[in-house]
Amino acid sequence: MKFRNDKGKIFGVIHYFDLLVLLLVLVVAFAGYKYIGSKGNGGAGSNVSDQKVEVQLYLSGVRNVTSDNLNVGDVIKVVETNKILGTIVDKTVSNKKMDSVDGKGNYVESEVPNKYDVIITVEGDASITADDITMGNKIIKIGNLMRIKTQIVETVPVIYGIDIVED
Repeated sequence: MKFRNDKGKIFGVIHYFDLLVLLLVLVVAFAGYKYIGSKGNGGAGSNVSDQKVEVQLYLSGVRNVTSDNLNVGDVIKVVETNKILGTIVDKTVSNKKMDSVDGKGNYVESEVPNKYDVIITVEGDASITADDITMGNKIIKIGNLMRIKTQIVETVPVIYGIDIVED
């Protein structure tokens, strides 16, 4: 059997060009696998630490049905990943206030009937790298919205604060 036949195939099976394309695809696939694998553990050379983190979640102008059914001790999950974010350790409820102008042109702050502002503090385990804090398989950043759920409530608060709990 000849190394190259008269049609230009190596061992009569594959062309040179096809072999080069196949090798290129394999190299790119291997590099992609290595890159994605390094991102999964925090990136190449980065230090990952697991710590307790308290996250304050702010719900603006919700009805009492939502505020009454978020209680200390409830387990909070991230809707997108269905992973546990943590447990509610504190809850503050206040009447929703709205800024407006009265008939005389004066600035007034008035309460919105049947609407409440709720701040819940959730404590959970987080993976902390130099760049990110990840809880419930989701990167958390102050100001971002996060769809959360309990066994009976689903809502979208804004991340209001992040505190790393010191042991």
